[in-house]
Amino acid sequence: MTDAALIGPVSAPDVHVMTFNVRRRTTALPGSPDRWNARAPLVRRLLRAEQPTLLGVQEALADQVDAVAGAHGSRYRRVGRGRSATGGGEHCAIFYDADRLELTAWRQRALSATPDAPGSRSFGNLTRRIVVSAEFTDTATGSALIVFNTHLDHVSGRSRLASAAMILNLVLQAESADPDAAIVVTGDFNAGAGSAVTRRLTAEGALRDAWDAASERLTPPWGTYSNYRAPRPGGSRIDRILVGRRVDVLRAGVNAARFDGRAASDHEPVQAVLRPAVRPTISSDGMIRTSLRRPEGPAEIVGDVLRVLSIVVAGIGWGPLSGLSFVAASAAMLVPRLLRVRPAFDILFGTAVLLSTWSSVLGLFIAARWWDLPMHFFTNGIVAAMLYVVLVRFHVLADAETLPRPVLSAALMVTALGLSLGVLWEFFEWFGRTYLDPEILTGYADSLGDLLQGGLGSLVAGLSMRFLAGRPRHVSERLPSGEAGHSD
Repeated sequence: MTDAALIGPVSAPDVHVMTFNVRRRTTALPGSPDRWNARAPLVRRLLRAEQPTLLGVQEALADQVDAVAGAHGSRYRRVGRGRSATGGGEHCAIFYDADRLELTAWRQRALSATPDAPGSRSFGNLTRRIVVSAEFTDTATGSALIVFNTHLDHVSGRSRLASAAMILNLVLQAESADPDAAIVVTGDFNAGAGSAVTRRLTAEGALRDAWDAASERLTPPWGTYSNYRAPRPGGSRIDRILVGRRVDVLRAGVNAARFDGRAASDHEPVQAVLRPAVRPTISSDGMIRTSLRRPEGPAEIVGDVLRVLSIVVAGIGWGPLSGLSFVAASAAMLVPRLLRVRPAFDILFGTAVLLSTWSSVLGLFIAARWWDLPMHFFTNGIVAAMLYVVLVRFHVLADAETLPRPVLSAALMVTALGLSLGVLWEFFEWFGRTYLDPEILTGYADSLGDLLQGGLGSLVAGLSMRFLAGRPRHVSERLPSGEAGHSD
């Protein structure tokens, strides 16, 4: 007989999300409701009935992760390691229906001042704490979905507040990188709905409690930590699902299922049916509105002045090749405005394009042979960085910030793009010398030097992507703090 489900399977575009602290396996006395051998079949029954699209688990040891995987079936996959330095211990794994969601990136961070150091602690917690993030594409709708799963400390209020600030900062980074993505945070926060931790997570408006935002609530407001007792209405909801701005919450509930009076865990699962906004297509009207908007601040004015200069210079009566060069430069310089990149990046890109075009038109590459190398270093690097931003915005490449080593990943991708652009440039130089202008400088040594300088410039640009493609200052300044609060 199939157990009754609170929600059960859903169809696109809806997404069924569950957060579930499965309670770590311990050495419990015979007959105790805490014994994992007795609870594992109940966890399996609950998950087989619900079949969530996404599941964030907490406290699961390696064998318990395997048990959850076995309950779900072969179409589910998971990401996440144990929280210790070696990858052992409790997991905050994210399970997902691979028939519906395509994983594009995932990352695990320690909740500490050194998040890339596995097992690190610095917020006042004795127990190691982690957050696992995963980025998906919904194969049914094409929309992007970014999920964070965590388990905050049960003792230190200071640790919970600092961890909440860190998670919010990650959410804001993800929102800045892809404003159209649906963002979901699942977890055991060890803090109630009205706590300082919840206020910290929801203060910026980037996150909302799915229970509060739901159009329909399927259950009474059960407390989520029952400790195997009967569910209690009005109890503290320390397990929650939080959603971003691009998510509608259709239904939500606290699953207080009992099997012959027995609970699957000392925590109740929390579930919600979400409807992420479908990624809008880029329209010509939207591009026109973006290109015609008024500049915001002095830096954007400088970028627009460079664009106007390129257009004016293109039309003052150069020869066909020179005029064509300036027209191409003018078109290229519209890209950063359409993408609304950081103003400093816009200025660097415009300067690089104009310098390169002027150097070609005025014959500086021939008059001063050495000038070719610094121009390849500067122009190749900046153009490769802009191409990287274009490809990330159009979801051709993954955003390096979502990958395990973001600085190294950005450097490798931008360098690869720069070298590819360098090869294309050398081909066009050969084509130009052969068919258009025999004075264009080419040659084996020249090509190797150009490629080397362009590659080095691209490497420097790639290492600088956090600045070049940086998010607004008010986001970057939100760092985890040691602010103390009450222990929930």
